[in-house]
Amino acid sequence: MINGKDQLAIIDEHIATARSSIDAIHRRLESVRQRLTEIRNQIAEQFRRLAQFRLDELTANRLIAHLDDTDRAIVNLLERRSMELSRLESEIQQELARQSSLKSEREEAVRRRDELVTRVDRQGADILVHLGGLDAYQTQEKIAREATARAERAESKAARAEADREEKGTPYREDALFMYLWKRRFLTSDYTVGGLTRAMDGWIAKLINYSESRRNYFLLTELPLRLREHAERQKAIAAQESQKLRDMEDQALQVEDILRKKEAIQAAQKEIDEIEKQIEEAEKRYEILLGKRSSYSSASDELSRQAIQLQVSEIKNDNLANLYREAKATGRPDDDVIVSSIRDLMDEEQFLSAEIKNLQSDLRRQRDSFQEIEELRRRFRRSHYDSGHSYFPGGFEMGALLAMLMSGRASGGDIWGRIGRKQQFRLPRHGPTTGKEPFPGGFGSGGFRTGGGF
Repeated sequence: MINGKDQLAIIDEHIATARSSIDAIHRRLESVRQRLTEIRNQIAEQFRRLAQFRLDELTANRLIAHLDDTDRAIVNLLERRSMELSRLESEIQQELARQSSLKSEREEAVRRRDELVTRVDRQGADILVHLGGLDAYQTQEKIAREATARAERAESKAARAEADREEKGTPYREDALFMYLWKRRFLTSDYTVGGLTRAMDGWIAKLINYSESRRNYFLLTELPLRLREHAERQKAIAAQESQKLRDMEDQALQVEDILRKKEAIQAAQKEIDEIEKQIEEAEKRYEILLGKRSSYSSASDELSRQAIQLQVSEIKNDNLANLYREAKATGRPDDDVIVSSIRDLMDEEQFLSAEIKNLQSDLRRQRDSFQEIEELRRRFRRSHYDSGHSYFPGGFEMGALLAMLMSGRASGGDIWGRIGRKQQFRLPRHGPTTGKEPFPGGFGSGGFRTGGGF
């Protein structure tokens, strides 16, 4: 058996890995984008050199002055972008620190609650052991056990009769003449046909020995109904007798010390719920901040758009394009060197732009996976699966399931369904509970059975 706390730790590790992957892609994007800016600056510088070689001094100075003005505007935009991005990174780190602090608070609150649950479970088990030795309890236990056994036998008989009705009734239902007379209620008081039709029906009945077949089919269809009614009555009786047994247990557990501990459990759970609310709010804020940072990574923020627009328009305006074409058409060695340099820089610019698109696509996929696994962790905590009394079977591989989720081979809903089917709560003295409530009876109704919650 694997403890639910350990499973939550595995989820936390995968979230940390996903977060690291997102950060790494973001850093790579920033690095590539910085290199792209440098390349575009170098292209602009080469155009300055080309203008000095090919244009008269006045025209060259005007073009170079325009390029310088544009460069200063770009630098100003990029400096502002860098400051805003730095401030955003600081907010992200603060949010992560807040999550870490809240996580520690929640773990401590869960530990206190689980410790109280263990103490109540042990104390209640001792009380029920004593109760089990009393004559009145043993008598009621015997009555409930016998009623349950009768209900199980009645259910088994009803199920067998229903199965026989389906299997043995097939030949009758497939006999067209028999079903014709059966549906007309032949040989019953409901059969009101007269004259020639009655005579024909009587002839058919003799032909297929309908009287005997009808009696057999009637028993075959009627018996399951009667047995089902009997089974339901027996189950109701068994439920009543079992409830009497539970009432005796509940009454025995209504001792002051246990009631105080139950109140403490409820208070501890209220504290956990409040911390969980704060954690989820912090996680949502973190996701919003990641979204803002992604806008910088994808250059969809306003400052990045303005800077890129200026850079692209600077190196692709008509004057520079004409200058480049004219330089390519001449055979001057100095021109050829500059033109070759511009061509190489433009090739690198295209390569870096393509890499940025691929990184942006990777970033979107990583963020989608991160959001799915974060939502799965929230559901895990909300369901109290991280309790010290929550367990999973030994062969359960949480890491493998999360790897499927992160790779896109399974959805969050599918993975959550698999987790829910394998998880169970176990109390120290009472063993596994049934159903999916954290702890049976919720320590609020006095019992140790399914149906409560904290």
